[in-house]
Amino acid sequence: MRVARWEWLDFALPEARFRVTCSAGTYVRTLAHDLGQALGVGAALAALRRTRSEPYGLDRAVPLADLDRLPADEALARAGVPLEEALAMLRR
Repeated sequence: MRVARWEWLDFALPEARFRVTCSAGTYVRTLAHDLGQALGVGAALAALRRTRSEPYGLDRAVPLADLDRLPADEALARAGVPLEEALAMLRR
């Protein structure tokens, strides 16, 4: 587990918003819980939104409503990932 970046987006007690960049296998809910314990106040996530999971990110996402109306080849062109790229992070 590695946290490369932690950015506070909003801090209005009793709630706070943050963005974290972390390695695979990092449990963000546990990070929040542990931070709350360290501060002696407790903490839990009200929401969690994953914006990237290599090689997939929201920058290539197609909204669900668009999937119903777009031809398959267009949806694939917008959001598809070549097989070599999709498998690049896996060991041979």
